[in-house]
Amino acid sequence: MGLRNFGVSDTILELGSPLNREITDFLNGDQYTLETPNDISTLITGSNGNSASVENPEGRNGIITLRLLRHSSDDIFMMREFKKYKDNPSTYQPLDMSITEFSTGEDGDKVREITTMKAIFKARPEKKNTSDTEGKAVREWSLNVANIDENV
Repeated sequence: MGLRNFGVSDTILELGSPLNREITDFLNGDQYTLETPNDISTLITGSNGNSASVENPEGRNGIITLRLLRHSSDDIFMMREFKKYKDNPSTYQPLDMSITEFSTGEDGDKVREITTMKAIFKARPEKKNTSDTEGKAVREWSLNVANIDENV
């Protein structure tokens, strides 16, 4: 279980089917979140002291929340995808999503960690005004994600 925050300046978020769009229309200094509410496994211990691990497939699912500048090209892209979903949810194909994080490894080299998943709309997007001095309007997108896989 957990909540991971991704800084928009330290990561690359790509979206599409296939991956073909880098999402960049965030507020300066903003972040997006990936919530994974379920554990990936359960450890069961019997009366004899032996233990076994049982995989929980729900542990590979989560919710990602993006706050995009309203009416930006990325927001318009999401609105078009949302309309496709609303028009025919039974045939809509989930979007491929990839998050690439950059960090410095133990030896000082740059390291990339890539998290891939499938995404589909969880709820209608919410319009929000920010509390920063510029008062920019954002639209908050909440997507269900499945098959979260992390690779280095």
